[in-house]
Amino acid sequence: MGNDYSQYFKPSLSGSPSKLSSVDGNNADIKAATKVDCLHQLGRSQLQQGYYEKARAIFTQVLDKIVASSQTIENSELIQCDIYLEISTTYIEQFSHEQADEFCNQAETLARKLSDKVRLAKCYDCRARMKKMVALYNKALKDYKKSLELYLEMLGENSLEVADCYENIAELYYLQDDCKSSLHLLEEAVQIRLELIGKHNLYVAKSYHNIGNVLYTLQYYDQALAMFNKSLDIKIEILGANNLHVADTYHCIGNVYIQQEKLDSALSMHQKSLSLAQQILGNGNLDVAQSYFEIGNVFHCQRKFDEALLMHRKALKIRTDLQGKESLEIAHSCHEIGKIYFSLHKYDSALEMYHKSLEIRMQILGAKSLRVADSYHEIGNTYIRQKNCQDALLHHQKALDIRKELAGNNDLSVAESYHCIATIFYDQRKLNEALEMYQTAAEIKLQVLGENHSSLMITRDNIARIYHQMGNSNRRHSSIFNKPSISEPGSVRKTTPKAKKYYSMSLGDIQSILREAIESSEEVNNAKNLNKEKRSSSVRVTIK
Repeated sequence: MGNDYSQYFKPSLSGSPSKLSSVDGNNADIKAATKVDCLHQLGRSQLQQGYYEKARAIFTQVLDKIVASSQTIENSELIQCDIYLEISTTYIEQFSHEQADEFCNQAETLARKLSDKVRLAKCYDCRARMKKMVALYNKALKDYKKSLELYLEMLGENSLEVADCYENIAELYYLQDDCKSSLHLLEEAVQIRLELIGKHNLYVAKSYHNIGNVLYTLQYYDQALAMFNKSLDIKIEILGANNLHVADTYHCIGNVYIQQEKLDSALSMHQKSLSLAQQILGNGNLDVAQSYFEIGNVFHCQRKFDEALLMHRKALKIRTDLQGKESLEIAHSCHEIGKIYFSLHKYDSALEMYHKSLEIRMQILGAKSLRVADSYHEIGNTYIRQKNCQDALLHHQKALDIRKELAGNNDLSVAESYHCIATIFYDQRKLNEALEMYQTAAEIKLQVLGENHSSLMITRDNIARIYHQMGNSNRRHSSIFNKPSISEPGSVRKTTPKAKKYYSMSLGDIQSILREAIESSEEVNNAKNLNKEKRSSSVRVTIK
């Protein structure tokens, strides 16, 4: 989801002063402490902007000066602990987990020596982030639970650290396709942040960004775009335009434009993101790989297959060099390369890449995951092209079952599965079964995408073809050919509401969007029970 600011934007920890001061108070020691503190803040600024090696070099200088002056600088061990955590963060961002773990261990040793539970919680946060990055989500959740327990004990419910922890746990739920739980925690986090620090800061920008991610997954594209734009506005105001966090938001806005079929705008956003990542980090890093990946997706949508394949191969090479052969990012690259081969009618090559992706995804995510369902879906499509209806139907049915269970009956991906199963029935000359599946797909697409989307037009054309072949040109029997009626009061249609102007959105607007998104999902039937548990609990939310 959004970038992590918690390691280096906190004003202070557990009530301890964040600045160095002299024990004796003489001028030379005060001057040395002030110089070290200024250097430390410079390192944090470099970290904030994504210059990880520069930040690490500065933090190392600070450590050397603190060690040399430890007898005259007050709270030197507290500051050392913070710097160890910050150096660990630089390594985490560069996917160098062995070095990150080394500095996290040093920070934990000092935190335990000082009996500082807040800093100990931050060590758990660091370990959880590393586990999350290699898709060890359950283990990461355990560490975040330990962290949350310590924050609640030491700081109470209404603190920025608790808000950070809620958001971290929300990200894990999001990565495991549990948007309901993720949205509940994100709402808790943004409420705390707005109450404590107001609207114009990077923590709130991060909340908007992460809410945008979940709304995007739920196909609320206008509302997601509003959230991303609001986040972008704050980031540029505080950090300036040349920053990795800004690049990350450009990337997310580009993805929304792809879904809205605004491909030129999508390409512009992803090229901005790539340019910033290359400028700040160079070429061989995961941010650049992600930009290549997304630009490849845009080229694929534009049917520029050679350019798309080049971009995805660049992304795959960087990811393999940095992550080895088994990571979710590598699985995603294999999946997209398979889709390009499919578009080029190279079906055996497509199947090879799809099966590589499926194997990695099942190993990391388990059998029930929306990513696994996507792999089944594309394998099924390839078998359709090869006229292998039996294997095609098997894989599409697997995809449909997973999607209905995890995403709900009215999700766009479910519509896609119905459409593909209808195609198989059509190829088998089972016209009644095909018609039923196409109509179900069209009804979902109409609700999610609106009247004029190209995907709905394709499904409607197929329905018309079946009616013609059945000798029944009276399409009035199919509700999907009628103009959409005015929604009933209180009904939910994702494309009906206009995107709110992001600069005028209030907390109430955000809560309204969250409630609408939650209520529209099949997985949230127990939301009221969850709210009751929250009210009766001493903890702000129940973490499962």
